Amino acid sequence: MQALTRQRRRLGTIVWLTTAMLGAATARAQAPDLATPRWVVTDATLPRAASLNADGIDLVKGMAHDPKASFRDGTIEFDLTPPRTAFAGIAFRMQSLANYEIIYFRADSGRWAGVQYQPVWEGETTWQLYHDDGYQRELRRGLTGPLHVKILIAGSRADVYVAGDSMPALAVRELKRSQAAGGIGFWVAGGDDTANANAGIRGLIVSSSSPKLAAASRETHPPEQLLRWRISPRMRRTRSTRRSRRRRTSPRRAPGRSSTPSRRDWST
Repeated sequence: MQALTRQRRRLGTIVWLTTAMLGAATARAQAPDLATPRWVVTDATLPRAASLNADGIDLVKGMAHDPKASFRDGTIEFDLTPPRTAFAGIAFRMQSLANYEIIYFRADSGRWAGVQYQPVWEGETTWQLYHDDGYQRELRRGLTGPLHVKILIAGSRADVYVAGDSMPALAVRELKRSQAAGGIGFWVAGGDDTANANAGIRGLIVSSSSPKLAAASRETHPPEQLLRWRISPRMRRTRSTRRSRRRRTSPRRAPGRSSTPSRRDWST
C-alpha cells in the first residue's frame, strides 16, 4: 500500500514538472523578444504589447538604436507603419544618443505629410535652422497607410524616396555633421498615445554600398552669417539655477511671438 502511495506521488510530481515546463515554454514563446541582436532600447519607451525583431520595432517614444551598425554611406530602406500623430524617422552616423543626423517624417490627419532633415549636436535639435528647400519638404497627397522609404546617403548628400517614386521626395542639399561611420536608430516623438505604439518600422535593410548622387546646388550665405559652431555638453543644474527657475512666473518668449509653433515649424 505504501509502495502504491509513493508511486502515485512520484507520478504527480512528474505531471506537475511537465506542466510547469510547458507553461514556461509557452510564456517564452508569447513574451516579446527584447534582447534582439540589433536594438538597444534603454532610451526608448516600448508599447504594452511590445514586438521587436532584427528588422522592425514599435515605439511609444524615444530612440531605439543599433550601435554596432557602423554605417557611413549606403542605403537605408524600411516601411513606416500607418501614420498616427507622431514624428518618426531614422537616425544615422550616430556617434552617441546625443550626436547624430536624422531624417524624419511628420504625420497629419491620417497621412504622411512631410519629411525633414536635421543634424543633432549634444542632444540639441536644429529643425529651426534647416526648414528651407533642401532640408524640408511637404510630401505629395495620398500617402496613407504604410509608407515605403528608401534613403541614399553618400558623403555630404542624401536623397529620400517614398512609395516607390522615381524622383526623391527630399534631396538633402548638405549633411552637416562630419562624415564618420556610426550607428543606426529609429526615433519617435510627439505622439498622443502614452501606452501604445505611436509609430513603427518593418523590413529594415541597411546596405553599405556607395550610391552615386547628383550634386546639389550650393548654398549662398551673407559673409557675416555664422555657419559653423560647436555645442558643449549640457551643464548640470546648480542650486542657484534651480532657485532662479522657481522665481520665474511665466515662460520667456520673444515679444509678439506665439508660444505655439506655426504649421511650417516642426517641433521635435
